[in-house]
Amino acid sequence: MRPQKPRSSDPRAALERALALLAKREYGRRELALRLLRGFTPEAVDEAVGRCVAEGWQSEERFLEMLVRHAHFAGQGPRKLSFDAVRKGVDPGLVREAVAAEDWAVAAAEALGRLLPGDGEPTREQRERALAALQRRGFTAEQCLRAIEGRRGTP
Repeated sequence: MRPQKPRSSDPRAALERALALLAKREYGRRELALRLLRGFTPEAVDEAVGRCVAEGWQSEERFLEMLVRHAHFAGQGPRKLSFDAVRKGVDPGLVREAVAAEDWAVAAAEALGRLLPGDGEPTREQRERALAALQRRGFTAEQCLRAIEGRRGTP
């Protein structure tokens, strides 16, 4: 077992590390604090994260926007997004608002297009497999069925 390095109690150093992390990508409050706890004491982390929030350098809303963009890009649905966001410490009410503001039918149709490439009519087996894959990716049954029906309606 490796010996642990002593954790710094310097809030200024913790703030510098937090800003370095936030310069690379958005972090949620909880996620940022967990990263900082690797090298700093809880008191230094609390002070650094509090300052980041107070100054607007860390925002749960921006972090959630990043998660929504990632979910769309990765072909994931609202249930998967909600699970991941709450697990990362985002307020469930904020997550519900973000999910309600998105058009998940479009995201399901795009994910279906990647699962069923080509223009031809998919077979029943292909449709069933695609439906199951969309549901595993966190889309609701209604969104999955709408995406499949929309695919049938295309020439």
